[in-house]
Amino acid sequence: MRVLLLFLLVPLAMFLTGCGEATDTGIEGRVTLDGNALGHGNVLAVLNNGKSISGPISADGTFVLRARDGESVPDGDYKVAVIAFEGPPNNDPEAERNLIVPRVYTEPERSGLSFSFPNSNEVKLELVTQ
Repeated sequence: MRVLLLFLLVPLAMFLTGCGEATDTGIEGRVTLDGNALGHGNVLAVLNNGKSISGPISADGTFVLRARDGESVPDGDYKVAVIAFEGPPNNDPEAERNLIVPRVYTEPERSGLSFSFPNSNEVKLELVTQ
């Protein structure tokens, strides 16, 4: 009876935990603009179902994309946007700020940037000015 119970509980536990469909470690990557590290800004990655993950860009151009509220990062094909403005962050929502990345990269649908998770261990986003 114990063996039968074990055979029933193990698959159930695997099903309930997702069995490798997502991870909570986040997705690591690096952003460059014209070959140089992009030292600040944000990366946003969106699935076809509208779910998104995001993360800030560090001074060395690296980032870690994580889901909100401690959820696991869902598997899937992501379209990516990168947003970075000149100067330090400003708390004034009315203030005019200039983008330092070409506008095309600020829209996931138009940026041409994408990756698949979990197939991509590290995401490299190589932006170029046009």
